[in-house]
Amino acid sequence: MMGLSLSFAAALLLVGAPATPPPEVVAVPAPPSMRLLSRQVAGDHTMTVRIEPGVPKAGQRTRVILEISRAGATGPIPVSGAHLSAEVRPDKKATSDRKMRRAVARVKPIGRAVHQLKDRGTYGFQLTLPASGAYAVTLAGTLGEVPVDATFGLHADVWPAPDLQTEAATAPRGRSRRPLRRR
Repeated sequence: MMGLSLSFAAALLLVGAPATPPPEVVAVPAPPSMRLLSRQVAGDHTMTVRIEPGVPKAGQRTRVILEISRAGATGPIPVSGAHLSAEVRPDKKATSDRKMRRAVARVKPIGRAVHQLKDRGTYGFQLTLPASGAYAVTLAGTLGEVPVDATFGLHADVWPAPDLQTEAATAPRGRSRRPLRRR
């Protein structure tokens, strides 16, 4: 009996304590072809920002489409009559890579007029980001007589975007995030 317990103890020493499971590996989602952001502007008005492509490339055209709506009894109602402008500034603090930060630091702010598009309540502008890194877009203007200001980030050649988790946490639940269309 003593020999059996010694061999069991020796086997336990050889095998060791049960192994702890490896830490979970979080997979990075694939870069989207389009990215949707949601912002609250001017009281009960909301703005959906659509960035195409979802991960902008430095030196290539990026489209930013804004859909402004207000809450209605049956769903969102598109709002026309906004006069907006956009200012795109390099965001050195949000750029973590040292080489990208140096390149972004040399970029001057870019101003763009935001144009009304064909669909009701839809506005947009295009730009080409000169360097890889993070940019802060500030929208300013009026919606009727109410002043509007909103900010969001563009991250050229950076995926996942630094604000991805924050955006996912504040995303509305239970409703479709499809863009508004003319009816």
